[in-house]
Amino acid sequence: MRHSILRFIIAVATFCSITITSCSDTDTDSVVEVSACNPQLTKLIIMFLNAEEQYMVNEPKDNPVIMVINSSDDESEVRLASISTFSMNRIVQANKVKLLGYMLYKNYNIFVFGASHDKNICTGPNRTKFSYIHPLQHQSKNSPNQPPMIFEPTVYIYTFKEDKVKSEYVGKADLFK
Repeated sequence: MRHSILRFIIAVATFCSITITSCSDTDTDSVVEVSACNPQLTKLIIMFLNAEEQYMVNEPKDNPVIMVINSSDDESEVRLASISTFSMNRIVQANKVKLLGYMLYKNYNIFVFGASHDKNICTGPNRTKFSYIHPLQHQSKNSPNQPPMIFEPTVYIYTFKEDKVKSEYVGKADLFK
């Protein structure tokens, strides 16, 4: 009987130590509102939504869109993909590319990733919490490693410089390259 109780206590202690949520930063689950400083970004969003909207089965607010911006001095590359709310939280937690913020376009939440100094994005003062984005969970040293996340959405890749927007590719690709 004593061994059963001891095993139960050890099992509960092990379960409780598997994941610990880090809540030291109160804004880890809120996202700053951003806007497109460059009108070319709005054109790309419209092009993407016109092509992808027919495949979205949920309401716009339940279809997060990821936008990844890679800018150089003379040209910018933008990658766009529509994902599920379930995948969104996993991407935010696992990704090494910085989440700059979100913008709202026709009820679509567009989450913008890229370098914090990107000239195409203007940061606003407001922050919003999304029910499907949670603070990062840390594993204890004794818990098993999680399998890698497999994520293969249809990615739309566009480039633009000055007034010229070009569709480069549509298909399976690394969204965060």
